[in-house]
Amino acid sequence: MIYILHTLRAIFFLILAGFSLVTAQQANTKVITADELSQQDTLISTYEMPQIEVIGRKPGLLNRVPGSAKIISRQELAKIDALSGNEVFRCITGLYPVDEEGAGLRLNLGVRGLEPDRSRTVLMLEDGVPVSLAPYGEPEMYYTPPIDRMAGLEVLKGSGSILFGPQTIGGVINFITADPPAAPTGSIKLRGGENGFFTNLAKYGTTFGSVGAQINYLRRQADNIGTATYRINDLSAKFKLTLGLKSIIGFKVGAYDEISNSTYVGLTQTMYERGEYYTRIAPDDQLIVRRYSASATHDLFITSTTFLRTTVFGYTLRATGAVRILDAQAAFPTKQA
Repeated sequence: MIYILHTLRAIFFLILAGFSLVTAQQANTKVITADELSQQDTLISTYEMPQIEVIGRKPGLLNRVPGSAKIISRQELAKIDALSGNEVFRCITGLYPVDEEGAGLRLNLGVRGLEPDRSRTVLMLEDGVPVSLAPYGEPEMYYTPPIDRMAGLEVLKGSGSILFGPQTIGGVINFITADPPAAPTGSIKLRGGENGFFTNLAKYGTTFGSVGAQINYLRRQADNIGTATYRINDLSAKFKLTLGLKSIIGFKVGAYDEISNSTYVGLTQTMYERGEYYTRIAPDDQLIVRRYSASATHDLFITSTTFLRTTVFGYTLRATGAVRILDAQAAFPTKQA
């Protein structure tokens, strides 16, 4: 009888301890809603835009990506507050951006010792669409998506980059632009400085019914940033149309116009020894870049976890230069005996 009483007492205390443990766990457990989860990383959104992604938006995907992967969110971009994309890429291990004119107009990105010239060893994407004119035969980057209008970056290095097409020996960089928001959202960001430096980014997005839209206009200009003088106008727009419960289509258009004094003429040995690092050898040289792009992506949901994604894109890039022949003695001074 005494043995039975001790056994019942032990069972009672075990049940009481277990109930206390469960109660404590419940008290320390916080239920995270979908909205709260989306606020932890601005790349996670309940308002999906049909577009190709290199890594993805769901938590835990980085652990399953072969090679090395990095996601730069909107919050990190705002914290860096970069003037050019080079400042952002310097924060990523294994990337080596080389400045050409000091304004980041053309990205020269090397990965783990590879040649950085015109980023020809890295596949550059914007919302999953190749940026260079001919990724297979002419991968050089004469146009770089401005970092000012980006909502995030995806960087993939290593063996995982083989899935995404040509010129991926160095890796894959995916520039992610802002998606149409669920509620009306607009902003204007102005930035100015010495030597005629000025940047203006105006954007507005909203959703009405089954249609969402996001429009961005970027103006950049400077008269003397290092050796660079430029005028840039960049207009882009994204649209999302829900066709039904199982079909979504997204459109994107863009127009980019640049006039800059980019030149391939560099410093001579004599100028370097004199410390004339910011001398314009060819002040009248000009590079005119005009790029027009359009893309459409359609998602057809077969089941709740399976869908078919189709992307069609096209773009045209025209880069023309005006070169003035200078006096050889003035352009390339020699040492005096």
